[in-house]
Amino acid sequence: MKSEQGEVWKKVWERKGNLSNEIVRPISIWDLVVMNGYDSGADGITIEHWEQWIKQIKNEIPKYFNVRSWLDVGCGSGAFIYSLDEIIDIYGIDYSESLIQRAREFLRPRGNPATLYVDDLRNENLFIPETDIISCVSSLQYVPEEVGLKQFSQFLKRAKMGVLIAEIPCKMLMESGKKFRQNNLTYEVGDEYTHTYYSIHNFNQIALKNGFKPIKIKSKLGLQSSYRWSVYFEKVLSY
Repeated sequence: MKSEQGEVWKKVWERKGNLSNEIVRPISIWDLVVMNGYDSGADGITIEHWEQWIKQIKNEIPKYFNVRSWLDVGCGSGAFIYSLDEIIDIYGIDYSESLIQRAREFLRPRGNPATLYVDDLRNENLFIPETDIISCVSSLQYVPEEVGLKQFSQFLKRAKMGVLIAEIPCKMLMESGKKFRQNNLTYEVGDEYTHTYYSIHNFNQIALKNGFKPIKIKSKLGLQSSYRWSVYFEKVLSY
């Protein structure tokens, strides 16, 4: 059963993609970042923040330049996955049809290949193609905790090199994180716009049991990143 929280957020991101129809010039990476909501609200980043964060992420992931295939789950407009210029085989999944359409439009004049799916992170039978790295950036906050942890376990089974879980609301900092968000959003935070907060400990335990080593990512993206955690789980054993 899909949660009310998830359905509300799904409508928000569908609306984001539809609003971007007003863009009549060629879509830029920054347009994709804006479609994914990083420019406003409690994040409020600039293109310079984005580019620096991407650069740092690349530097912190072991063997990044050996990676050939990458799946981003909850990719939205594709802002993150498209910023990884060196990746050859690009895959993306998101439940917003309008944002996936914008992602396709961005690539069309460039001729870059990518395989994009419309699917829901809450789907128990979510199709997860096997790739070198699987990432989920700022997306698990929109699903219940049990769903997020279950899907993380599936990511570990399908990733050949590692899994990046980034910009996740931290359960230990939940009260201060909620307060910061309420003070910086341009709209009132009702129960329907809540986020899910996760304990990094639960992810570490699951990863270690499956032969993955957690590596804390130090890079921070937006203003509310101080209340979030990011970890790259490197595969160290083969099963």
